[in-house]
Amino acid sequence: MVAPNIATYDIATVKAVLDHGKKGAIGVMPAFDRLNEKQKEAVGAYISSISK
Repeated sequence: MVAPNIATYDIATVKAVLDHGKKGAIGVMPAFDRLNEKQKEAVGAYISSISK
């Protein structure tokens, strides 16, 4: 697989990836600092809701 299995990501994991970035098999995703904490929580909630 090329991409991570986001079905296993919870809100905290998504927030951590947005805060710190992520190294993967195909490269690096940089931190995404344009969002405030509430927006990061909302992204995490959305990702976890669609991946179940």
